[in-house]
Amino acid sequence: MKLNFAILAGCITIASLSGCKSTEQKLADEKILSNCNLKTFQSYGEMANENPMLIPELSTGYTYWKGSSLLPFGSRDAAVKEATISVCKNGAKFAFVERDKETTYTAQQKLVGGVYHEYYLMPFNYVQIDEDKLVSQLDMWIPSNNAEFSEAHRERLILLAKENTDFLSVTPIIEKYIKSADEFRDSAYTTPLGNKIRYEKHLKLYDMLVDVYVAHNSNTAANMLEKWIKYHPVSTIKYVSYKHLIEIGEMKTVESLLAIESNKNLKKEVGKLLI
Repeated sequence: MKLNFAILAGCITIASLSGCKSTEQKLADEKILSNCNLKTFQSYGEMANENPMLIPELSTGYTYWKGSSLLPFGSRDAAVKEATISVCKNGAKFAFVERDKETTYTAQQKLVGGVYHEYYLMPFNYVQIDEDKLVSQLDMWIPSNNAEFSEAHRERLILLAKENTDFLSVTPIIEKYIKSADEFRDSAYTTPLGNKIRYEKHLKLYDMLVDVYVAHNSNTAANMLEKWIKYHPVSTIKYVSYKHLIEIGEMKTVESLLAIESNKNLKKEVGKLLI
């Protein structure tokens, strides 16, 4: 009898976790699903390709809606349905799949321990590629590395900024992040271990930002690059400034600056660009 009571108690608990719904509630859920036509994406590439002439309006402080189902009593489909209904109730038409996996929880972590399929959706909208939206998104995403899609979204924004040289407010936002740049050891890319791949990502970001600056300021860029080499405290900015001076053909300026360059490692790395 004790075993039967334990099983019964477990079943009641599981039923409560699965969210028993009345027939009316189930019909209402089905109606929401049939009218929603939610489009979901597994990667940033899918998001970008869906509307190439628009940009996903993403936030670093994004929220997501959860679907969770205890296995083997539940299923992935149940988790997907739960999350999808929540997103559709809030009127979204597009969502990024932030999580779609099985996770094991102990009895201390959840009321009923076990393996759960978790499905999280992050709703978003598409917006026109105009100056205000693009600069707003740049300002949000240049310093952020938190989300799974941070790097891909940031790179697309930077490429769009380079293409749209008539967007006058791009230069100030680029200057803002060049001015506030950190050395790699102090940056958001660094882990306690650090590694070459992370440094390359750090370097690539500032290389792309300086590239945009040069594209927007073709007549005066050489003067600013020289100024950054002379006075910027961060070696990464100095290095990419040397690199872009070389690319725009300012070899005499590069040679004169290298002659007085005190950072031996930087001088060595720039020398490699000249080979």
